[in-house]
Amino acid sequence: MIRKRSIILIFVLILILNLTPNVFLLNAQEEVKVYLDGNLLETENNAIVIDGRVFLPVRDVVELLNGRIVWFPALKLLNIIMPEKEISVVIDALEAEVNKEKIELETPAKIIENRVMIPVEILKTLDNIVVEWDMKSKFLTF
Repeated sequence: MIRKRSIILIFVLILILNLTPNVFLLNAQEEVKVYLDGNLLETENNAIVIDGRVFLPVRDVVELLNGRIVWFPALKLLNIIMPEKEISVVIDALEAEVNKEKIELETPAKIIENRVMIPVEILKTLDNIVVEWDMKSKFLTF
C-alpha cells in the first residue's frame, strides 16, 4: 500500500512539474537594452541573456536590418534572407548554413516563450556586423 502511494505521489509530482511554467528558466533570463547606431531599439520583444548568452528576437532584428524571415515551424527551420547572405538555422542545432556553406555555432537558436530567438553569434554572420556587449550594464550595440 505504501509503495502504491509513493508511485502515485511521484507521478503527480512529475505531472505538476511538466504542467507548470519553467520558473527557473524565466528567472535565469535578464533583459538587455539593444542599440543600433546609437539609438535604442524599440522592438516588440526584448533581447535577453540566458546563461551568459545574449538572445535576440530574430524577426525584429532582421527586419530592422532590411532582411526577411521564412519560418517553417514543423521543421523548426529558420531562413534569414539578407541582401547578400542567406542563413539557414535549425532550432537547437549547433550548425547553420551561410550561403549554402555549413558553419559551427557555439550557441543554437532557441524558441523562448513562443518566440524564435537567435544568439548574437548568428547576428554577427548576417552582414559582418560588429557587436559590442557590455555585460555590466546589459547594453548590446551594433
